[in-house]
Amino acid sequence: MTRAGQLTVDFRASGKFLQRRAGSNWENFYIKGVDIDPGSPVHFASEAPMLVDDYIPWLSQISALGANTIRVYAALPPAFYRALKRHNETANSEKLYLIRKFLFHF
Repeated sequence: MTRAGQLTVDFRASGKFLQRRAGSNWENFYIKGVDIDPGSPVHFASEAPMLVDDYIPWLSQISALGANTIRVYAALPPAFYRALKRHNETANSEKLYLIRKFLFHF
């Protein structure tokens, strides 16, 4: 793995907006998202699919809806992250960004 020569930031908060880098400029970015949890129709509620091929159709459908962001509340199996990477590298649509929401219980 090659390490970047300097840190680059692709998103920022500016005033009332979240912005995404667009070349040397910044553009307002509106989150249009879908929540994903570990459960699926053919598994127990707490049992996440373990294959990349299980996630690829879902990511394509989410993208076809016009979403640009996926939010997850729990760490998903590595297959999900591999599928998201594959989707973003091969899809003809806009990338799907990931928001990981941490829930803390005290």
